[in-house]
Amino acid sequence: MRRLQARIPAALILGFALVAGACAEEGASPVGVELLPGGILAGGIQSLALDEFSRALDYAIFPSDRAEADRLVTAHAWPADPGFESRALFRFSFEAFDSLAVEVAVVEAQLRLAYSPTPAEPVTFTLHRVTSEWSEEAATWERRLLGAGWAAPGGDFDPQPLIELTFGPDQADSVRVDFPLELIEDWRSGAIANHGVILVQQTPGVAVEFASRGLGGTNRNGPLLDVELALVGPTSAATILAIEDVFIVVDEAALESDGGLVLSGAEPVRRVFLDPAVEEIPDGVTIAAARLVLTIEEARVPGDTLTVVARPALSEFVGEKTLLGSVTPAAVLGAAVIPPDAAPGDTLSFESPALTRLLRDWVMDPDSRLGLALTLVDERSAFGGVRFFGPGAAADVRPRIRVLYIPPSDPGLGNPDP
Repeated sequence: MRRLQARIPAALILGFALVAGACAEEGASPVGVELLPGGILAGGIQSLALDEFSRALDYAIFPSDRAEADRLVTAHAWPADPGFESRALFRFSFEAFDSLAVEVAVVEAQLRLAYSPTPAEPVTFTLHRVTSEWSEEAATWERRLLGAGWAAPGGDFDPQPLIELTFGPDQADSVRVDFPLELIEDWRSGAIANHGVILVQQTPGVAVEFASRGLGGTNRNGPLLDVELALVGPTSAATILAIEDVFIVVDEAALESDGGLVLSGAEPVRRVFLDPAVEEIPDGVTIAAARLVLTIEEARVPGDTLTVVARPALSEFVGEKTLLGSVTPAAVLGAAVIPPDAAPGDTLSFESPALTRLLRDWVMDPDSRLGLALTLVDERSAFGGVRFFGPGAAADVRPRIRVLYIPPSDPGLGNPDP
């Protein structure tokens, strides 16, 4: 069993440095106790593993702010078959043309899509007309609106492509292609409902990150149409930015719970909630340090890494509406990084002065115990996930909190004989 590297802000490390070595994961005797200074710590420090939980579960949250992401990610059969699929949707409004004379026509239109980084190999896409209404706040692989699903998962669209485009390493950061004028005219006239278009990647094994319209729709690197209008006299140029865009995701190889605890990003976004039972901590002790340890049952890290943070619950557990502490150095209970080569049996450790203080508060005031959650730092845009062994697993791999504590002082110590 190997421990994956934990990356904790420097401010969190200082307060834990003196006792971290003693809060060992392996063995009944704390490692390094004999090296601590004399006094009450010498020979008096003890450790305890808490592996009972009043509640340990994973749960899904609604990824509403995907609509404010700064990228539109596409992928096909990535990283392995059946693998991962992601498609980008965007829609343009032509309401600004309503004030123009009917005879004013669009005589040229080009779709521009910006991306970064540049793909290492040529990637081919087809662009299709979407045939059902959707919203960027609600759209997922299965759902197009709140309370309404696609007729077929992955989006409702005309199977006949409007455009086929290919780009690769020889193009710096954007691609331009001619956009069908007939479709624009049909949208303008109302002959066809304007539900926008969907970009379907055909090349397997890679992911492409396109710029989105961004927060507030002001990013001019997002999807846009450059058009030429035939007015009286010379033509006039106009730029039309997308008014909605979002990416929808399916991961057919998604991790399943099967008694474990699943943490994942993109779609579905899943978090882990833990409510440890602290009754086993003896009365009157002083908690010197605490470490939350989880063991990986399976990990899928298609990108470089996945960063996991432990966060205190600030409200009673109510699923996706549970309030959690912010992701700041002072607030997180610990952080750890899962690399692409993470293997079953690897452990993740979360430790910080904040976790130690939280455990002390729970012991002193049991009613304050609201639990804690594990989330990905970039959970709405990171792909992949991890399944940890759950509380029903073997004792050496189930979730546990290692507690380093100092027993109560003997009240007779230091008192002279009467």
